[in-house]
Amino acid sequence: MNATSPVLSNHQALIAAIKADPTDRTAQLALADCIAETTGDYDAAVVEAELIALDASVHGKGRKASGYRGEICRQAGATDRRGRPLTCVSIRIVAGGMEPEYEGSSYYFTNASGDRIRYPNAYRRAWGKPIYHAACHIITVGADWVRENIL
Repeated sequence: MNATSPVLSNHQALIAAIKADPTDRTAQLALADCIAETTGDYDAAVVEAELIALDASVHGKGRKASGYRGEICRQAGATDRRGRPLTCVSIRIVAGGMEPEYEGSSYYFTNASGDRIRYPNAYRRAWGKPIYHAACHIITVGADWVRENIL
Protein backbone atom coordinates (compact mmCIF):
# COMPACT_ATOMS: atom_id res chain seq x y z
CA MET A 1 0.00 0.00 0.00
CA ASN A 2 1.36 3.40 -0.96
CA ALA A 3 0.84 5.86 1.89
CA THR A 4 1.52 9.57 1.55
CA SER A 5 2.45 11.84 4.41
CA PRO A 6 -0.37 13.95 5.89
CA VAL A 7 1.62 17.15 5.22
CA LEU A 8 2.01 16.31 1.52
CA SER A 9 -1.64 15.33 1.07
CA ASN A 10 -2.74 18.51 2.88
CA HIS A 11 -0.41 20.53 0.65
CA GLN A 12 -1.91 18.99 -2.49
CA ALA A 13 -5.47 19.50 -1.22
CA LEU A 14 -4.79 23.18 -0.52
CA ILE A 15 -3.29 23.71 -3.98
CA ALA A 16 -6.41 22.10 -5.49
CA ALA A 17 -8.59 24.42 -3.38
CA ILE A 18 -6.64 27.48 -4.56
CA LYS A 19 -6.92 26.35 -8.19
CA ALA A 20 -10.68 25.96 -7.71
CA ASP A 21 -11.04 29.44 -6.17
CA PRO A 22 -7.94 31.68 -6.55
CA THR A 23 -9.52 34.46 -4.45
CA ASP A 24 -9.83 32.24 -1.35
CA ARG A 25 -7.39 33.95 1.01
CA THR A 26 -7.90 31.37 3.80
CA ALA A 27 -6.69 28.57 1.52
CA GLN A 28 -3.67 30.69 0.55
CA LEU A 29 -2.73 31.31 4.20
CA ALA A 30 -3.31 27.65 5.09
CA LEU A 31 -1.00 26.66 2.21
CA ALA A 32 1.56 29.17 3.45
CA ASP A 33 1.38 27.56 6.91
CA CYS A 34 1.86 24.14 5.33
CA ILE A 35 4.88 25.32 3.29
CA ALA A 36 6.36 27.13 6.31
CA GLU A 37 6.26 23.89 8.30
CA THR A 38 8.73 22.31 5.88
CA THR A 39 10.86 25.35 4.99
CA GLY A 40 10.75 27.32 8.24
CA ASP A 41 10.30 30.66 6.44
CA TYR A 42 6.74 32.00 6.69
CA ASP A 43 7.26 35.17 4.59
CA ALA A 44 8.62 33.22 1.62
CA ALA A 45 5.82 30.66 2.04
CA VAL A 46 3.16 33.41 1.79
CA VAL A 47 4.73 34.71 -1.42
CA GLU A 48 4.83 31.19 -2.87
CA ALA A 49 1.14 30.69 -2.06
CA GLU A 50 0.31 34.06 -3.66
CA LEU A 51 2.20 33.03 -6.83
CA ILE A 52 0.23 29.78 -7.00
CA ALA A 53 -3.01 31.77 -6.67
CA LEU A 54 -1.84 34.25 -9.34
CA ASP A 55 -1.08 31.39 -11.71
CA ALA A 56 -4.47 29.78 -10.99
CA SER A 57 -6.40 33.03 -11.50
CA VAL A 58 -5.01 33.58 -15.00
CA HIS A 59 -4.73 29.98 -16.18
CA GLY A 60 -7.65 28.61 -18.17
CA LYS A 61 -9.28 31.94 -19.05
CA GLY A 62 -8.25 32.08 -22.69
CA ARG A 63 -4.97 33.79 -21.83
CA LYS A 64 -1.49 32.48 -21.28
CA ALA A 65 -0.41 31.67 -17.74
CA SER A 66 0.79 34.59 -15.64
CA GLY A 67 4.37 34.29 -16.84
CA TYR A 68 5.93 34.98 -13.45
CA ARG A 69 8.24 31.96 -13.88
CA GLY A 70 9.42 33.26 -17.26
CA GLU A 71 9.96 36.76 -15.87
CA ILE A 72 12.00 35.45 -12.94
CA CYS A 73 14.05 33.26 -15.32
CA ARG A 74 14.74 36.20 -17.64
CA GLN A 75 15.79 38.43 -14.72
CA ALA A 76 18.15 35.71 -13.47
CA GLY A 77 19.62 35.06 -16.92
CA ALA A 78 18.36 31.46 -17.04
CA THR A 79 17.58 31.35 -20.76
CA ASP A 80 18.46 29.09 -23.65
CA ARG A 81 20.46 30.17 -26.70
CA ARG A 82 17.41 31.85 -28.25
CA GLY A 83 16.62 33.89 -25.14
CA ARG A 84 13.64 31.80 -24.04
CA PRO A 85 13.32 31.07 -20.30
CA LEU A 86 14.31 27.59 -19.17
CA THR A 87 11.34 25.36 -18.43
CA CYS A 88 13.02 22.86 -16.10
CA VAL A 89 14.10 25.33 -13.45
CA SER A 90 13.16 25.28 -9.77
CA ILE A 91 12.41 28.60 -8.09
CA ARG A 92 13.38 28.89 -4.42
CA ILE A 93 11.85 31.85 -2.59
CA VAL A 94 13.80 33.16 0.42
CA ALA A 95 13.24 36.04 2.81
CA GLY A 96 14.55 39.47 1.84
CA GLY A 97 14.80 41.58 -1.28
CA MET A 98 17.41 39.52 -3.14
CA GLU A 99 17.23 39.76 -6.93
CA PRO A 100 16.89 36.48 -8.88
CA GLU A 101 20.13 34.52 -8.91
CA TYR A 102 20.68 31.53 -11.20
CA GLU A 103 22.71 28.50 -10.15
CA GLY A 104 23.21 25.20 -11.88
CA SER A 105 24.40 23.44 -14.97
CA SER A 106 23.02 21.53 -17.90
CA TYR A 107 23.29 17.76 -18.17
CA TYR A 108 26.61 16.19 -19.15
CA PHE A 109 28.43 12.85 -19.39
CA THR A 110 31.75 11.81 -17.82
CA ASN A 111 33.94 8.74 -18.07
CA ALA A 112 34.98 6.61 -15.08
CA SER A 113 37.87 8.96 -14.21
CA GLY A 114 35.60 12.06 -14.18
CA ASP A 115 36.59 13.69 -17.49
CA ARG A 116 33.72 15.25 -19.47
CA ILE A 117 32.73 13.46 -22.66
CA ARG A 118 31.43 15.46 -25.62
CA TYR A 119 30.09 12.55 -27.68
CA PRO A 120 28.79 9.82 -25.35
CA ASN A 121 27.58 7.54 -28.14
CA ALA A 122 31.04 7.44 -29.73
CA TYR A 123 32.63 6.83 -26.31
CA ARG A 124 30.16 4.00 -25.63
CA ARG A 125 31.12 2.24 -28.86
CA ALA A 126 34.87 2.57 -28.29
CA TRP A 127 35.55 2.24 -24.54
CA GLY A 128 32.52 1.59 -22.37
CA LYS A 129 29.64 3.12 -20.52
CA PRO A 130 29.61 6.91 -19.95
CA ILE A 131 28.17 8.27 -16.67
CA TYR A 132 25.18 10.61 -16.99
CA HIS A 133 24.87 13.67 -14.72
CA ALA A 134 21.40 15.25 -14.63
CA ALA A 135 20.69 18.95 -15.06
CA CYS A 136 20.24 20.98 -11.91
CA HIS A 137 18.81 24.48 -12.39
CA ILE A 138 17.78 26.56 -9.38
CA ILE A 139 16.84 30.23 -9.16
CA THR A 140 16.91 31.83 -5.72
CA VAL A 141 14.82 35.00 -5.35
CA GLY A 142 13.81 37.17 -2.41
CA ALA A 143 10.18 37.40 -1.30
CA ASP A 144 10.26 41.22 -1.25
CA TRP A 145 11.62 41.32 -4.84
CA VAL A 146 8.75 39.09 -5.99
CA ARG A 147 6.21 41.34 -4.25
CA GLU A 148 7.63 44.48 -5.88
CA ASN A 149 8.12 43.14 -9.39
CA ILE A 150 5.66 40.27 -9.91
CA LEU A 151 2.66 40.52 -7.56
